[in-house]
Amino acid sequence: MDTNISISKAFGYFAFFTLMLYIATRHLIPVLNGWGMHPALSWFISSGLLIFVPIFLLAILNAGKEFGRRDPKLIRKRLWLKKLNSKDLAWAIGGAILILILTGLIMVSAEWISQGLFNKPFKTSPSFMHFEPLKAGQYWILGVWLVFFFFNIVGEEIMWRGYILAGMSDQYPRSAWLFNAIFWMMFHIPFGIELMIMVLPTFLLIPYIVQKRRNTWIGIIIHAGLNGPGFILISLGILNN
Repeated sequence: MDTNISISKAFGYFAFFTLMLYIATRHLIPVLNGWGMHPALSWFISSGLLIFVPIFLLAILNAGKEFGRRDPKLIRKRLWLKKLNSKDLAWAIGGAILILILTGLIMVSAEWISQGLFNKPFKTSPSFMHFEPLKAGQYWILGVWLVFFFFNIVGEEIMWRGYILAGMSDQYPRSAWLFNAIFWMMFHIPFGIELMIMVLPTFLLIPYIVQKRRNTWIGIIIHAGLNGPGFILISLGILNN
């Protein structure tokens, strides 16, 4: 059984789904919006069908193929889906707090620079993800979001970390996390440079911590904790999008 994943193979996976994300954001979402679909649903459907559901399934199928059989225990082991211990939880909580602090510092600094040099706000939300708070009769969209959120967070983490990072970690024990971070940053190119700058701590720290602890659940916890509350608060009109 060969579980080694080369840099070029890892790059290929990320590059392909970066292209899919570009197609979703630049072509499919405008079509769905033009049909009168709510912008949040357009994002869920386009990215879910082209990226997040496929990478979720691909990670499981690839892990299963490496063993020549579909053994759930072996697949979980291959994807670093191990039981969390107290140290793992401490790393997850500490990592999330550190990411929030660093992201806040970046946002404040970037806003100050953008206003001072270019006389414009630092825009971190791409236009295709902008939507107004949900209105009466639209709260069912939160139920759709829960399904999308599962495939978004778990799909990315078991593919990018569980399959690719774990597959690179033995061959590149010191640098696998860094390649993973760079490629993950590349995947977010369709979101724009402003968001990529803001999310830099996330790009770096999640791969580093997951490789250090060899546990994908940590990435899932941090990723979900950072992404989930924001959407809910925006949907309810508590935060501006």
